Amino acid sequence: MAGEKPSLLKIVGGIYEAALDDDQWLAVLEAMRVRFQARDASISLTDLRANRFDFIQAVNHDPRYLKSYEDYFIAINPYRPHMESHDEEFASHALVPEDELVQTEFYNDWQAPQEKHYICGLGIRN
Repeated sequence: MAGEKPSLLKIVGGIYEAALDDDQWLAVLEAMRVRFQARDASISLTDLRANRFDFIQAVNHDPRYLKSYEDYFIAINPYRPHMESHDEEFASHALVPEDELVQTEFYNDWQAPQEKHYICGLGIRN
């Protein structure tokens, strides 16, 4: 049925399929975007120690912002210190107080122009 939110079971199943077939990530990300009423969704590999960032797939992201993140903003990401020390899910507002965040170059020049007021993610260390 059109407009119906994908179930979490469908999303989890899609993640398992995408782990075996990279072509499935766009469908998974779109399902997650719709389920959580998000503007966009992405999956990336990030090596914070080496400032290396690779998008696997992204849905509804402006490619210019993805490139600028990779080239510059990864190094000044105010969430980064928290991401380096946690192996768990995170919500941006729980990591950096809003009054501090809105004073950063990262927020004003990268996050806010995209109308991203909250970011969530999952950190996994190898």
